[in-house]
Amino acid sequence: MAARRFTPACGHTTSITAPRLKARAIDVKVAPGLRVGYVMGTGDTVPEAMEGLGIRPHLLTTAELFSSDLSAWDTIVIGIRAYSVRPELGMIQARPRRLRAGWRNPHRPVSEQHFPRPGCSGS
Repeated sequence: MAARRFTPACGHTTSITAPRLKARAIDVKVAPGLRVGYVMGTGDTVPEAMEGLGIRPHLLTTAELFSSDLSAWDTIVIGIRAYSVRPELGMIQARPRRLRAGWRNPHRPVSEQHFPRPGCSGS
């Protein structure tokens, strides 16, 4: 990590320090038989992370998003930048009840959508 400082004696200086990461272990419990539908985005490694937790996500196809019974899933996770690479999501979003139809409370879709700041690239 670089820090830039100004001192009257030295002018502008840059100091570099080693980055630090604080991590904490947590005990994750997953409901037995949890059914997760997943809408893949780009640069997406979330399905692998889910599998590391013992969850086997089903990658939903376009046909499944439009015509299958989405209530078969306990939750549907929409991957990061999925709206950028799956244009059909915009069509489904135009019918907002589609992703929520038939779900048992409190199950809801989870979105990891990335919204770039104006002037930034989408990556």
